[in-house]
Amino acid sequence: MFLPDDAKKIIEILTQSSFSAYAVGGCVRDSIMNRDVSDYDITTSALPDQVEEVLEKNGIKYFETGIKHGTITAVINHNPYEITTFRTDGKYFDNRHPESVNFVSDIKEDLSRRDFTVNAIAYNDIDGYVDLFRGREDIENRIIRTVGDSDKRFQEDALRIMRALRFASQLGFTIEENTEKAIFRNKELLKNIANERIYSEIIKILLGDNCEDVLLKYKDVIAVVIPELIPSFDFPQHNKWHLYDVYTHSVKSVAQTPKKDYMRLAMLLHDIGKPHCRTTDENGDHFYAHARIGAEQAAIILKRLRVSNEILNKSVALIANHSDYLSHKKKTIKKRMKTLGEDLIFDFIDFQVADLKSHNPALAENEIIALEEIREITKEIIESNEVYSIKDLDINGFDLMNLGFEGREISEVLEKLLEEVIANPEKNRKEILINIAERTKSRTHPRLSGFDYSSNGAYFITMCSKDNKCILSNISVGRDAHDAPQLVLTEYGRVVENEIIKMNEIYDYVKAEKFVIMPNHIHMMLIVSTTDSYGALRASHPTKSVVSTYVGTLKRFVNKSISENIWQKSFYDHIIRDEEDYLNHLQYIDKNPRKWLMGKDEYYS
Repeated sequence: MFLPDDAKKIIEILTQSSFSAYAVGGCVRDSIMNRDVSDYDITTSALPDQVEEVLEKNGIKYFETGIKHGTITAVINHNPYEITTFRTDGKYFDNRHPESVNFVSDIKEDLSRRDFTVNAIAYNDIDGYVDLFRGREDIENRIIRTVGDSDKRFQEDALRIMRALRFASQLGFTIEENTEKAIFRNKELLKNIANERIYSEIIKILLGDNCEDVLLKYKDVIAVVIPELIPSFDFPQHNKWHLYDVYTHSVKSVAQTPKKDYMRLAMLLHDIGKPHCRTTDENGDHFYAHARIGAEQAAIILKRLRVSNEILNKSVALIANHSDYLSHKKKTIKKRMKTLGEDLIFDFIDFQVADLKSHNPALAENEIIALEEIREITKEIIESNEVYSIKDLDINGFDLMNLGFEGREISEVLEKLLEEVIANPEKNRKEILINIAERTKSRTHPRLSGFDYSSNGAYFITMCSKDNKCILSNISVGRDAHDAPQLVLTEYGRVVENEIIKMNEIYDYVKAEKFVIMPNHIHMMLIVSTTDSYGALRASHPTKSVVSTYVGTLKRFVNKSISENIWQKSFYDHIIRDEEDYLNHLQYIDKNPRKWLMGKDEYYS
């Protein structure tokens, strides 16, 4: 076995001091398999204080990194080497940690406590390999087998269950029959393991070359640590696009995804919302809004697994957007770049390609070709320094402050100016943007003072038909007051109400509470929750995006039921949180009646 000079030096100085010392564990296994070795661990008969004495005598720096368990870390040429005294473990009290360790002088006792035979091999240049449990034979036969009794090994440390799956995924090994049976018998013990430790193993499983086989074969084990996946097991997708059930499709997509932790994690969870929103018609199954629902569930799962904010935000963003159509139009691509950012836009394209590769290949091929063309257009946008974000505008917040804009108005106007420039790149000149901003200010009414726009509240959505007739009710004039006439729903109105009931079952952070009768039209009041159930989704997808998704999905449901497009206009007014805010809203309408009459050229928000 090849040993780097520094590792050899540590073994030699311990041996010269009358102690036994070996390289052990993963470094030996990987060396036998001709894999790259990143860390060399050393085990020795020397007690911790004896190891320190030998290191000091030879001028080697060290740290007491795990002195309770007999581990000293030596540092040579900036490389760390863990040196651990031969030991046996006492009783395990939490399916993870031994109550005590006992230092021993025999390498055989130390190897017999280890998890798998492939990790229970020691080596030094004098004795060669010390392989008491046929680990090299199991490596040759590509088998994962526990050392000794499998049930005992997993009950000592339940994380070994996930490690077995990890090695099967990373090394492409098969788990031996008795070891596999013990995994399924003891899988519930994983509930006793810290979530961050579970996550560490899940990521390694997902990044393994053999992840597809492992995730499919051991899905009942994965379900213990991510139970939200269970509804997707064997859940059919009866439409022309799909060949597999939801979970199988997700796993096959993982195997097609670039080996980035947040991308593979997102791909495993990307369709987790489908079982909660299936509808069926003559064309088969549909899963409207599943991306948003899945993103919300994923945020909860990832927070539970204690992932970093970066991984959480990237994963949730990919899931929330994964089913959105991306066209060849630069305007559309720039809008997506604005949402995702320059780095994540290419991950988004890779994500969609990987997803499509697990669809019906007869239908997915052209879609994949189109995405590769879009990738090239995206590169052109970046290389040409075309505008797609606010920072690229030839105007900034200070310019708007000088025009009299303040507070939230500034960010909103900048967003509007960006939309204008994305559609018309030639308008990215300060004098033009200032002119547009001034026109915007002349037709916007002051926002209500004292609003906390991040808290829970109600959005009002106005709905009418193409001929400016209210689609909800026969009543055309009225007000949400004690003397308001009773709401009489039209035929369309009953369709909308039925679909809203269905939508309320899908979304738990947005719900339609009631209709509000206003002059010449009717509002639907959406109650928007920003509580913890909404989770990290809100961080990457502001409330308006969520409401927009709700309204868009409702439109599709309603139009499908009615078989014609009855929606002329939807727009957001503002959040109304209490009675005083609502009265202010009515007073504004009384003072500006023409802005609220249907059929005018412009609608104001």
